[in-house]
Amino acid sequence: MLPIVEESDRQEPQIDARKLWEKIGKPHGRFNDWAEHYIKPMMDQKNFTEKSVKTFSDEIAPFYEVTGKRGRPRADYRLSRDVAAQLAMQANTAEGCDIRQYFLDMEECVLRLERYRPIRIEHLNRIDKQIFHSAVSLAGSKSFAEETERFMKGMVAEVISGMSGSEWREALNEIPGAKGKGIRDVLDAGDIEIYRDALKSAAFLFQVGITDREQIKDKVRQVFAEKVDPGKYLSEDLKEIA
Repeated sequence: MLPIVEESDRQEPQIDARKLWEKIGKPHGRFNDWAEHYIKPMMDQKNFTEKSVKTFSDEIAPFYEVTGKRGRPRADYRLSRDVAAQLAMQANTAEGCDIRQYFLDMEECVLRLERYRPIRIEHLNRIDKQIFHSAVSLAGSKSFAEETERFMKGMVAEVISGMSGSEWREALNEIPGAKGKGIRDVLDAGDIEIYRDALKSAAFLFQVGITDREQIKDKVRQVFAEKVDPGKYLSEDLKEIA
């Protein structure tokens, strides 16, 4: 209904207003009535005060389409994604209610991510640095340290979920809005703590002198094996929702 677009394209008129109207439950019963009540006022600059955050006149493109046997022109509009989202959230229909709930859920998701950002960024980066410096001290090679750090991350991902870090990235690339993300970017609060604790355990084992990778993996597996369900993040249902 509201396709994901690049940030720079959010204000470009590209969504068919009539198709949007159909998908949000045909509010007002007739497209022209709905457009008269909602779209046209958004095109009129005088309806916005100087203090308004933004206006939408440049994000709505009217056009006419010839339909029917008599060839009468029909008024239509192309909308930017921002305008389409505004209109969808205003719809007094069951579909409009679902859309409003979706955006509330997304807000909650952002708040949760912000709440656990110290774990997701600061704590994990600290452990990464510990692994890197320990590897440099052991072998005196930065390339070895970088490779060791990559191994630890991928190994932990595989132990806790059954999927390596690269497999997570490949799977997430298939989900709209998740392209370029990895396991650390998508785990929820409880699962990111499992990842952190598993990585911390692996780092500790390496720091105390256990350098055999299979031995480290086995010990981490004893505590953290398959504690995270990838289906929560990669299932077909979630792909459709995203």
